[in-house]
Amino acid sequence: MNPDQLNRAREAADRGDKAQARAILRKLILKDARDEDAWYLLAQVVEGRQQSVDCLERVLLLNPHNQSARRALSVLSPQRAPSREITLLTQEAPIAGGSESP
Repeated sequence: MNPDQLNRAREAADRGDKAQARAILRKLILKDARDEDAWYLLAQVVEGRQQSVDCLERVLLLNPHNQSARRALSVLSPQRAPSREITLLTQEAPIAGGSESP
C-alpha cells in the first residue's frame, strides 16, 4: 500500500474529482492487487453500481471481516447474498503448510 497515493485519491474523491481518484486507484491496484483500502475507495468512485459491487466483493475476498464493505454491499445489493467465494473464505480452513496429516 502506498499511503501518499491513497491519500491523494481520497483528496480527489473528497473534492469531487472522481476521474482523478479512479486513475490514482487503478495505478495503486495494478501495483498491488491486494490493496484492500484502494479497492474500497475505488468502490466509492466508480461510475456504475455493478462496478461498486465488484470492488466491494474484491474487498471481501481480501478481508472477509471488513464490516464497512459488507454494509456498503448490503446497501447496494440488499437481496444479493455474498458470493460463494466470500462465504468459503469466512469459513475455517486449515492453514496451508500446516501439520495436518493426509
